[in-house]
Amino acid sequence: MEYNVPIKLGMIPSTLKELTLPIDYNHPLHEFFIINECLYYIPVFPPYGLTKLYITNFFNKPILPNVLPRTLKELKIGTSFTHELYFQSIPDSVTLLNFDCPYYNHQFAPGILPRNLIMLVIGNNVPLLPGSLPESLTYLKLGRHFNHPITPDLLPIHLKKISFGPNFNITKITIESISDTLSIFNYYSPSIIRPNLTSLKFADMDYNVPIKPGMIPSTLRELTLPTDFNHPLHEVFAINNCPYYIPVFPAYGLTKLYITNYFNQPIPPYVLPRTLKELKIGFSFTQELYFESIPDSVTFLTLDCPDYDHQLVPGILPRNLKKLKMRNNVPLLPGSLPESLTYLKLGGHFNHPITPNLLPKSLQKISFGPNFNSFFVPSENVHTIIF
Repeated sequence: MEYNVPIKLGMIPSTLKELTLPIDYNHPLHEFFIINECLYYIPVFPPYGLTKLYITNFFNKPILPNVLPRTLKELKIGTSFTHELYFQSIPDSVTLLNFDCPYYNHQFAPGILPRNLIMLVIGNNVPLLPGSLPESLTYLKLGRHFNHPITPDLLPIHLKKISFGPNFNITKITIESISDTLSIFNYYSPSIIRPNLTSLKFADMDYNVPIKPGMIPSTLRELTLPTDFNHPLHEVFAINNCPYYIPVFPAYGLTKLYITNYFNQPIPPYVLPRTLKELKIGFSFTQELYFESIPDSVTFLTLDCPDYDHQLVPGILPRNLKKLKMRNNVPLLPGSLPESLTYLKLGGHFNHPITPNLLPKSLQKISFGPNFNSFFVPSENVHTIIF
C-alpha cells in the first residue's frame, strides 16, 4: 500500500503485535516538542506492545535511541536506510534483525547491535569490527554485497551458522592459527570454523578449489559447497603400485550435504560421511553411482540430475531412505527403490510406465512431473498421488 502520511503519537495501540509500514513510508518515528527552550522527542510507537516491525524500503530517517518498542523481537529495515544507528536505536529485546540496507556505510561499533540478538542478516559491504557482533549471536547471514576479511576476533563464540553471498571472495577468510580453530579450505589459509560452528553455506559463491583431507572438521553438521565446485571428493595415493583413495570428508560428522550444480565427479564407495542424513546432488552430475556411494544413513535424497542416464540397480539407493526426489528420465527397475521409502517425487523429465512391482510396500505418496503420460498402476498403500 502507498500511504506516505506520518504516524502520530497515539495512532498505534499497545495491543498491536505486528506492523508492516506502507511501502513508501518515509517519516520520522518520533515527534519533537520544546520545554523551556529545550528540544525533546517522543516516540510515535507505544513503549510496549509491538513484537514484529517491518520498516519498508523507502524509509530513510534517523532512528533515535529508545524510539522503537522495548518488546520488539523481530525487526526488518528496508533497502533505502542510510542513517547511522546509535546506542539503543535497536532495543536489546530484538533477537532477529534483518538489516537489508546495501547503502548503509557505517560500521557497527561494539554495543550498537542488541545484546540478545540471535540471528542477523546484513546487506551492506562494510567491514566488521571486533566486538561488534553480540556474544548471543548464533546465525550470521552476510548478503550479496559483503566482501571483507573475516578473522576469528570478529566472530562471537556462540556462532553456529554463517552464510556468505555470491560476491564474497573465499580468500578473505584469513585467521592466524589459534587453538580453538579447526581447519577448512586451508588450501589458502587457516579457517574461520570453530567447534561451535555447525553449519556453513557458501550460497552462490564461486570457489572452484579442491577440498583437502582434514579441511572439514568433524564438528560441522551442514555444508553447502560453492556453486562452481567441481573436484573429486577423495584423494588417490599408491601403495606398492596399487591405488587407494582417502575421502576429503571425515567419516563421521556431517548430516546435511548439498553438492551443487557444477559438480560432476565420481562418488566412490565410502567417500561420503556415514552420519549423512540429507544429501542433494546438483544438475550437472552424470557419473554412475556404486554400491555404498551413498551411505545407508541417508533418509532424504535429491538427485537433481536431468542428464543422469544410469538405471538404479537394486542396492544402489540407501536402505533407510524415506524420501527420494529424482529429475532424470530413466526407467525404474524392480527392487531398485528401498522398502523404507515413503515418498517418491519424479521430476519433470520422467515419462516411463509405473507398475506395482516397481513400488515398495512402504510407499505412501508419489508425485509426477508435467511430462508424465505413461501407464501407472499404484500399489495398494499409496494414498497420495500428485500429477
